[in-house]
Amino acid sequence: MSRSVWAATSTFHVAGWDLGVRSSTPELDELVRRALTAHHQPGLDAPANFSLEAPREEESVRGARPLHLLYENWSPVATARSDAGLVQALLGQLESYALVERTDLPVLNAGVLLTGDGRAIVQPRDHRKDLQDRSRALAKDGLTLHPSPLALLDPASGEIVIEPTLTVDESVLSSPVTPGRFPIAAWGLHAPGEFGAALSRAAAALRAFPHV
Repeated sequence: MSRSVWAATSTFHVAGWDLGVRSSTPELDELVRRALTAHHQPGLDAPANFSLEAPREEESVRGARPLHLLYENWSPVATARSDAGLVQALLGQLESYALVERTDLPVLNAGVLLTGDGRAIVQPRDHRKDLQDRSRALAKDGLTLHPSPLALLDPASGEIVIEPTLTVDESVLSSPVTPGRFPIAAWGLHAPGEFGAALSRAAAALRAFPHV
């Protein structure tokens, strides 16, 4: 994380947690507060759990558009090409705080791609960063990456279940994913050499669970 001076920090109440979100520009902070008005806790100062960093003007190189960066604590967790895309990535991370408390359905830690015809492709969790980096190319193929690193699985129906866990002002920022049930069309598996031996379908599924 390269920045030492931050424009603002705001606190949001999500799933019983008061989470601090600091932004490198006033515009980013305003966008987050407007999108999450229902969760905003004015006057409450929480430590910065998340950091939103927009690129500086001088960081452009040969006309290339530098990336916006999202950090959880000190670890980079997502990149985006705009303020809105960065805040969408933040919302996905915040959703995981609510999902991890669910006990009615198993919670997957994975990269979930949604197809244009309403199906889901589940990829290993350590492929999420690559999927984020390729989001534009995937969109051209009709694929959308679920912004949250966690998702619910209904084992009985074989469906990924996406439910709204945050109250977001849709007039400010609309979700790229429509809540619903998505039949799993495929499971992405690691190449055999990545773990020294071929993974069975069951073992691959178990690796997607964050608490197993």
